[in-house]
Amino acid sequence: MRINIKKYIGFLIILLLILVPRTNSKYVLSDAKNLGIKTPGFDMLETKDYTKDFIEIKIKNKGKKDAKGEIVIEGVKIKDVNVAAGKEVTYKFYLTKVLYNKLVECDIYPVKVNYLSPYKISKDVTTIKKNNPTNIHGKVKCMNLGSAKDKGIDYSKVNSLSNGEGVYLFDETKNDAHPVYFFRGTHNLKNNLLYANICWKIVRTTETGGVRIIYNGKPVSGKCTNTTGTNTQIGESIFNPTYTVKQHVGYMFGDDTNPYENTNDSDIKKYIDNWYKTNIKDKGFESSLDKGSIYCGDRTEGTDKGNYLQYSGRDRAEQNKPSLKCPSNDSYGLAAGNRKLTYPAALLSSDEVMLAGGPNWIGSNNNYYLYTNSSYWLLSPGTWARSGGAGGIGVASYGNLGDIGVPNPCGVRPAITIKGELPVLGGDGSKDKPFVMTKDKDTLFKKIKEQSLGNDKEKGIDYSKANSETNGEGVYLLDETKNAANPVYFFRGTHNLKNNLLYANLCWKIVRTTETGGIKLIYNGVPVNGRCSITTGNATQIGEKEFNIQNYNKKYVGYLIGSDSNPYSNLYDSDIKKYLDNWYKNNIKDKGFEVNLDKKSIYCGDRTEGQTFENSTNYLNLDRLDSSRVSLNCPVNDSYSVEGGNKKLIYPIALLSVDDFMLAGVGGWDTNNNYYLYNGKEYWHLSPYGFSSSNRVSIFRVANDGRMVGGVTTYPSGVRPSLTILNSTPLLSGDGSQNNPYII
Repeated sequence: MRINIKKYIGFLIILLLILVPRTNSKYVLSDAKNLGIKTPGFDMLETKDYTKDFIEIKIKNKGKKDAKGEIVIEGVKIKDVNVAAGKEVTYKFYLTKVLYNKLVECDIYPVKVNYLSPYKISKDVTTIKKNNPTNIHGKVKCMNLGSAKDKGIDYSKVNSLSNGEGVYLFDETKNDAHPVYFFRGTHNLKNNLLYANICWKIVRTTETGGVRIIYNGKPVSGKCTNTTGTNTQIGESIFNPTYTVKQHVGYMFGDDTNPYENTNDSDIKKYIDNWYKTNIKDKGFESSLDKGSIYCGDRTEGTDKGNYLQYSGRDRAEQNKPSLKCPSNDSYGLAAGNRKLTYPAALLSSDEVMLAGGPNWIGSNNNYYLYTNSSYWLLSPGTWARSGGAGGIGVASYGNLGDIGVPNPCGVRPAITIKGELPVLGGDGSKDKPFVMTKDKDTLFKKIKEQSLGNDKEKGIDYSKANSETNGEGVYLLDETKNAANPVYFFRGTHNLKNNLLYANLCWKIVRTTETGGIKLIYNGVPVNGRCSITTGNATQIGEKEFNIQNYNKKYVGYLIGSDSNPYSNLYDSDIKKYLDNWYKNNIKDKGFEVNLDKKSIYCGDRTEGQTFENSTNYLNLDRLDSSRVSLNCPVNDSYSVEGGNKKLIYPIALLSVDDFMLAGVGGWDTNNNYYLYNGKEYWHLSPYGFSSSNRVSIFRVANDGRMVGGVTTYPSGVRPSLTILNSTPLLSGDGSQNNPYII
């Protein structure tokens, strides 16, 4: 066989021309290991100062010729490259704001080095990948599988592996400042979240950059495993009380003439607002919420069906065409939209259910994360029957969208929106490891409980004797309450106890926790240079006052007074109550400090009559002191409170009881100047002492030597108010000592 030498030589020449540039790549880079990217301090999610966002690229030229070129990221020339033969150069460059904005949270960006000499070669060096985002918006966005439209999501069909299981971009919003990413799929999605000690399901990101979540029950051992049943709800409520008026389709509503005005709260709004105040606002979690987010209850009138009118949300559900656009009047918001909400909480819309995988009225679906096997309300109106029938939309027990008459009780699952930049403290979004958004707050109650030395009975506390190192110096559990819903922990001992507190710019001594879970305090003066070091004298009191200026009837032993014929009814204020109420208004209420107070706490002024003698009658408080028997049980009529007990107080303020003093260490009738309630002055208790046959009545007081005595009501004595703060009040600083009091 003859070989065509000319053709063979030509082939070799072509092959060499192809291979030589690749071979000469050694002039600039032998392999990817010689070119690396370091990103110290480079965090596109958190860093706001662009001058601190920089990249380093190290280039080593192993060749024998100088190399020139350019570094390119995302098609943008960043830096010229000049590396001498055999040398190594590190290029460090800062990101421009334009490039920073371009490098969004989760994408991978190619870094190229285009070499211009000695050969023109474009080399993919490596990539920059955003570090795992630390905020919740980034976590959701980084799960994005792509555009729902590009992925072929069909909203006429339920979610499935081929029709949505994950996070998707909602195409309607792709060009918005904050495109919306939504979860679609089963309970296996990683959209579980712990916030405010409550479990939630993440639904989507919002047009404001927040993250919309729906209530999903209480955690169990830090897990959010609820998927079905009423545990996924806060309870049941009607939407509005009657079918017969058109305006009752609204979360807020007007009158017959203007049914879609937002002048009245619906029943379900009141229900959610009350829950929100108790569980979010009053517990200090509100600052993490996006108050610019809106909740859509679209009342645009849609298809006329003859006998009834259908609203646009129901139209979209029939057509399987979800939309997040909402009329301004129906965009319920606090700081945006119609600005009509009291709190930033409402319900999901029917459109959000469709995005999640829920079918309309025709189908059913028990395999998506909003299915709970129970019916619950949505915000979207459904229909108005012309014969008089207002209907809303809910998620039915089969998982589909369903019509519900507004006066029918149905499940309530509040929706709120957390700020997108809120950091994720732990978890991966699974049911067993939900995203953790809030730490357990360091509360005063927690600090007190941590100091407990044990059960008073087991520790041998003897209430007939004063406090001492062997008879109580610290915090103890009151045995009588050990099985209660809120066991009581009390301070017993000297002024060296760490029970000093700064609240409302005033010093207080912590006395004990309460049966409602609150923390009972007693006034202790004004701070000096941030310290609460005053222990004795008039400065520990707000002043002096008679308990009552009358003394001729046993009705005057009461903090509230009855009639001559019914002395223990609570008809009128005592003189000391008027004095305390006036002080409270000026120093607590008018200065905005009332929000942290427990209005359910009770103050016991037990008027139960005890032993009777020839010329006098004891009250049961005196008998308990005689027998050194402490009890916090109190008759309802004598349990003074704003929202608990007898509900007769105007303000949540009163005085301590004799039992509080026994717990603190008074030691019966003996002198004691070495316990923290001793101040060297006489001052009032709330507890009645006794009355004589001539109807002369007396109240317990602390004597100036620290012992217990009775005092006639007309005698002016010191006044040290008692308040109770909520157990959820966050602790800001301090260790409870006189020089470093707790600050809340």
